[in-house]
Amino acid sequence: MAVTSDELQRQLRLVLSWREKARRMEGIVTAAAAQGRLDAEQRQFKETTYDAHIYAAETHLKQLRQQSQTLLTRWAAELRQALQKQERLLDLAGSGRWSPQKVNDRNRALLEQIEGLRMEIDHLNHLLQAEKAETLGGFVDLPVEQYATEVDVPEKSPTRRFWEENRLTLFVAGVTLVIGVCGAFYYKTWGSVVTFTSQPPARPGEPISLECHNKTLTTITWYVPWVTADAKARNRDAYGVDLYLRETGSTGFHLYSTATSFWKRKGMAANFQEPIRVQSGMSARASLDLQALRELAPGITALRIVCSRGAGEKLHEFTLDPLP
Repeated sequence: MAVTSDELQRQLRLVLSWREKARRMEGIVTAAAAQGRLDAEQRQFKETTYDAHIYAAETHLKQLRQQSQTLLTRWAAELRQALQKQERLLDLAGSGRWSPQKVNDRNRALLEQIEGLRMEIDHLNHLLQAEKAETLGGFVDLPVEQYATEVDVPEKSPTRRFWEENRLTLFVAGVTLVIGVCGAFYYKTWGSVVTFTSQPPARPGEPISLECHNKTLTTITWYVPWVTADAKARNRDAYGVDLYLRETGSTGFHLYSTATSFWKRKGMAANFQEPIRVQSGMSARASLDLQALRELAPGITALRIVCSRGAGEKLHEFTLDPLP
């Protein structure tokens, strides 16, 4: 069954509400920790849980926007065809091959089709630009773990194939869920690996985003950045980040070992002495503030982020050359 723009709006409204709710809950955790009502381990556990909710919601959001764009492309093509038919109709009227009545009837039908397609295209453009649930009918307030069960996953989507092929089972308070976003759960591994993804700044002034995805059966530690530049002195079971810079007049990159405030976690400077604990099946996010980095190293022209395990097993590399 083909998806409609109304169904896409319903789904987008749910997913945007999911992301907003998770961010709101994460803010509550941060405030509680600042007031001393949560210790460091409790804060880390809750923040990692809500991070996973945010990541899952944004994954669904990306898929829904791709569907919206596909539908928009199809309707734009249909609009072009309708406009071409309208042009040919004028030729038919001028040639006398069709009666004036037939031309008028056909033209009215084409005008209705064109108007309907333009309304659908405007609606889809509105959906693609939406960043808040409020613009799509209002915030849908649900328990944060319930959104995953309310969001429909298309039959052939990567998300559906992922869950079906790996049979991931989650238990929260005895309820089986289909998305790995809860705190206390049993997890069946789908690869037993740790992976990293990075995103360049979406626009000038924004940071580089770096995510760690723990697909193992155990909790891992992630240093952002590594505490020591000496790879041999690092915990062989831990994961971490190194930053390499290239400066004006130089042709190569060098390790920037000074751990400073340009690494961010939850919008605040990351504590490089205390690693991020990423639980099994969860993801964690950090970012590199380019503006703060430039203030400390004004002559840099390019940078390279390297994620590794232990004594130097490189797992991910991201190069930004030149810097925006």
